[in-house]
Formats: sequence, structure tokens, C-alpha cells
Amino acid sequence: MNPILLKPCGGLGCQVIVQGKVYANLGAHDYYRQKPRLVRRVMASFRRLQAAHELIILEGAGSAAELNLKKSDLVNFSMAKRAGAAVLLVADIDRGGVFAATIGTFHLLTMAERRLLAGFIINKFRGEPALFHDGVEIIQTRTRRPVFGVLPFIPDLNLPQEDSVALERKIRHPGETGQERLRFGIVRLPHISNYTET
Repeated sequence: MNPILLKPCGGLGCQVIVQGKVYANLGAHDYYRQKPRLVRRVMASFRRLQAAHELIILEGAGSAAELNLKKSDLVNFSMAKRAGAAVLLVADIDRGGVFAATIGTFHLLTMAERRLLAGFIINKFRGEPALFHDGVEIIQTRTRRPVFGVLPFIPDLNLPQEDSVALERKIRHPGETGQERLRFGIVRLPHISNYTET
């Protein structure tokens, strides 16, 4: 489910797609003015999924603690609160700053948001996870929340990227022996986004 998709269209605006249909091209102020109407559409999508499925996973966007955006946020803790969902914060240790990402974020949350935070997952750890045992203890002690796991870094995973920035990186998938190779290209237009649509 992605009830609202924002596709940058150059400058300060974006194309807003709601429930799979183009809604409008909006600047940030106009987008936030539409929030009450958009929240209703998001919740209608959520309730439809909730009626059909036992488990729904909500993915946030950006940082979980964007203080300047909290009042108008439709995702992250705002959506978790509306859905009555527990929150898992996934921190990327490969980029560095995992303690700032976990402990720092925790301390920026309101008390209501902290009650929703079930714990943490540490992602993209290189090396032996046992070597990060002290790190797990530090996070758990300072947040009083569990670290549910330390996931390894997996090289060449090649998951599709969400943004056009990923066009800088070439991805190769080896074909099976004896198969013909299919070559294709994507024209890099100046305002392309979500290139998986091509």
C-alpha cells in the first residue's frame, strides 16, 4: 500500500498520486493544506487492508523525528498512532552514527511517541555481530527499549532503489548459463523519479 506517492517534478513541487491516480501537482504549502483530505484517503486505504489482512507493515519515510515536520506529518509516528501500531526503528550502522540514530531519536520523541516505540533493529552490520554486544547494551540501557536484532551487511543485494539518485550505480544480475542476455537502457531525463516505472 502506498496511498500517497510524491514524485518530485522539478523546482519545489511534486506530483501527488493518491490511491494510484494523479491527484495534483502541488508545492509544499498546498500539499500540507490538503492534509485533512489526504488523511481520510490514507485511513480508508489502511482500513481496507486491515479488513483483509492479519498483519500490516507500515514503512516510514525520512527520519522518525523530523521536528519541523511533525505537525503536518502523514507518516512515521503520526500514522503509527492512527493505526495503533507498534514502531520498530531500523538504524543503518554501515553509514555510521548508529548511537545518534537510535538514542538521539529516542530523546527527540514525545512521551506518547516513546510509548509506541517497541524497540530497535540494527541493519547492515559488517563483521561478527557478537562484537557489537556492548553497543546493544548501550542502546538498551539509554532507551529502555530492546534491540531485537543485528542484521548483517549483505553485499550485492541489489534491491531496487526508490529514487533516481540510484541511476548513478550500475546493477548487474548474472543470467543463467546458456541464456541470451537482454540489454536495455533508461534515458536519464532531468526530472526522472521512481525509475522502476519505466
